[in-house]
Amino acid sequence: MNFLDLPSMSIPSKEKHQGVPIGIQLIGPRYGEEYLFKTAKVLEQNGFISSQLAGEDAASSMADTA
Repeated sequence: MNFLDLPSMSIPSKEKHQGVPIGIQLIGPRYGEEYLFKTAKVLEQNGFISSQLAGEDAASSMADTA
């Protein structure tokens, strides 16, 4: 949303639908990056997103799809 000067954030979920990873995209108000980070933190605390998005989890996910 750069052309509108709105911050955005894509958040991968640890859930999958028929083997395909799903996620959400958040779009905040102008200069509202703090709202996006707070929302992402709440999603992480409530189990929607994995707190470990890199490392072994990513490697095993890529191996599962190969």
